[in-house]
Amino acid sequence: MNSQGDVLMHNQAMAGLLDVNISNDIHPFIEDIKTYSLSRMIEHTLRKNKNHHREIQLVGNSQKFVDANVIRLVHTREDFDQQVLVILYDLTESRQIERMQVDFVNNVSHELKTPVTSIEGFSETLLNGAKDDPEKLDHFLKIIHSESIRLTELIQDILSLSRVKKGNYKAEVVNLHEDIDSILERQDTTIKKHNLTIKKQFFGNEDVTINKEKFDLIIQNLIKNAISYNKENGEINIEVHHDEIENRLKFIIKDTGIGISEDDQGRIFERFYRVDRSRSLETGGTGLGLAIVKETLDTLDGDIRMESHKGLGTTFTVNIPL
Repeated sequence: MNSQGDVLMHNQAMAGLLDVNISNDIHPFIEDIKTYSLSRMIEHTLRKNKNHHREIQLVGNSQKFVDANVIRLVHTREDFDQQVLVILYDLTESRQIERMQVDFVNNVSHELKTPVTSIEGFSETLLNGAKDDPEKLDHFLKIIHSESIRLTELIQDILSLSRVKKGNYKAEVVNLHEDIDSILERQDTTIKKHNLTIKKQFFGNEDVTINKEKFDLIIQNLIKNAISYNKENGEINIEVHHDEIENRLKFIIKDTGIGISEDDQGRIFERFYRVDRSRSLETGGTGLGLAIVKETLDTLDGDIRMESHKGLGTTFTVNIPL
């Protein structure tokens, strides 16, 4: 800008950050900048010839944060018109990551607190004499055992999230039929408890080369989700398609469960977000399963789509390039 605050030159990055169409004609900066704190910085630099630097949140987009510099340009010739340079660095992504880290720590602390408190409370009760009552002893030990399982699952899911980002997995030949049967076998007790019917269909070559550990993370979490949020005597339909021409894998899992409301559908891949907290606690969910699926798929350049209706079940479709 010149000493009168008229915009002489700009780049498209500035227009993008401010979310305005900046004219190429010389014009007052206030036509482009709607954020009061940034306007004040520029006006003060124009009047007082002092540089300013601070982090601000731009008006018009509550999620957009920038590191703003307003700098007076010094020229050796006194008769040369003084100019002011405005530089904005986009900090939005880094601030979102920082907020996610804080939220993650807070959520982990909250999730750990409940089972730890239960284990502490019931073990203390046993030590204070309840252990002498066989009925209470058996009841409290079952609760302690159940809460310790929840702790183990939470720790395992947190470790899964951390391993996903490392990317040190090796591709290997996997038989899809055998692999999925193995995953289902580990969930057999819960499947029988809720009398669920499992239907499987395989299309194309069942032997594929893939990161087995990542593939298993995706499949086992989707299957566990279909079990946890299903109805008694419900069904889970699993389809696996291997497109040998495009060398892509499509995995479809459909349940007859409680479904997901439209309000929840945009948030289900967030860490610790639960559609039905009481239901997931009953079945041992940690709230990390679908987040693990999404973040693992991102490392494989894959994608996931969801179709769901409240009370009518949910269908997840996963595509993975091989």
